[in-house]
Amino acid sequence: MKSKFFLFVYKVALITNFAIPGNSFVSKCDAQFIVGKWKGVSTTIYLTTEGAARTGKKMQVNLWAEMGTIIMELRSEHTFTIMISSINDPTVKTSEGTWALAGDQLT
Repeated sequence: MKSKFFLFVYKVALITNFAIPGNSFVSKCDAQFIVGKWKGVSTTIYLTTEGAARTGKKMQVNLWAEMGTIIMELRSEHTFTIMISSINDPTVKTSEGTWALAGDQLT
């Protein structure tokens, strides 16, 4: 059960909000600007129609400060490491892989 949760969190983290370092927002964003360590700030979960009807909301925003920590390190050779720990289980879960940037889409 925990592994499914962390797989879900991992996928959400890749497509949601991460802190933006320094002044990178003033420059054209090329792959070189996303290289580095990023600390997760929040996740946004977009609910299905039935989920929205049940909760009365179209989306749910969760702050990482309330759930644990997530740190993603993007390296210049297009590899990454994601380290996740939750408040209830301080054991750090690590995932590694490769990344690509096409326009404004990080995959």
